[in-house]
Amino acid sequence: MTHLSIAGRGFERFLREHHFDADDTRFLTRQLEQVETEVYQKLFTPAKARFFIPLQPGVSRSADTYTYQMTEHVGQAKIIANYADDLPRVDVLGTDRSTKIVSVGDSFAYSLQDLRRAADNGIPLEQERVSAARDAMERQIDDQWALGGPGMDGFLVHPNVPIVARTAGAWSAVSSEGILADMNKLAQSIVTATKEAHIPDTLILDTESFGRVATQLIGTSGDKTILETFLAKSPYIRSVEQWTRLDNAGAAGARRIVAYQKSRQVLSGLAPIDFEMMPPEPKNLAWSVACHGRAGGTIVRYPKAIVYMDGV
Repeated sequence: MTHLSIAGRGFERFLREHHFDADDTRFLTRQLEQVETEVYQKLFTPAKARFFIPLQPGVSRSADTYTYQMTEHVGQAKIIANYADDLPRVDVLGTDRSTKIVSVGDSFAYSLQDLRRAADNGIPLEQERVSAARDAMERQIDDQWALGGPGMDGFLVHPNVPIVARTAGAWSAVSSEGILADMNKLAQSIVTATKEAHIPDTLILDTESFGRVATQLIGTSGDKTILETFLAKSPYIRSVEQWTRLDNAGAAGARRIVAYQKSRQVLSGLAPIDFEMMPPEPKNLAWSVACHGRAGGTIVRYPKAIVYMDGV
């Protein structure tokens, strides 16, 4: 995580010019640094994209693009004779793909009265404005990782990820067994298409579908839900989650569900600068703080390790 301290010589000079003494200056500088620390501690329960997508390490803070390879192993070994000179060749087919990294920003302000009230009463500065700025930045990064944008790919709408057809109709019109069959079909399709090179471990549903499988009973005994049955019997999936971003991520705004192998080898998100606060700037009767971050979309190195199903 990268950030800048908001305390600086310019702010101390500003406080002196507005009749704050040295003790007040030190008090407010400490308080502002404390606010920054506490907001990070409070808010680094990330938006959901960070839960589903590993962060890509080692990206330069100054980079405007990030280039990576989508790869596929091809070729097969065979039994050979002594002194054979016709050894079969294997290779890695790679397609270079670049994604943009952009700046994102917002700001907040404290009035002179806010600063003086904190100093006079010995109370911490109100944190909600800093929290709101951090929150807004995180939502923007979440949006880019999930849905992409100009020059960047999103995890939920990647053009190279296969889409698997439903076994039957929409889940609202099929039996519990039919829904279970679709969930198993989605997971199995990755194993089959990659010849076991990738094993899915996570299934993400839209909110309505998650609610359905978590509450709708299955079987003649009627004592287990679809979700309980699926997790108990699936040889692959270990976690089933929900994400509101899938409510209309499919073709023509349809609901979409996703199965994938949750691994940095498969996908990762770009955020070389999460959140940083610039030195405070006097503006009219307030003290304005600009906030900045750098983020891109989602890198998908192995599209076949992810699969979508629409219209459930």
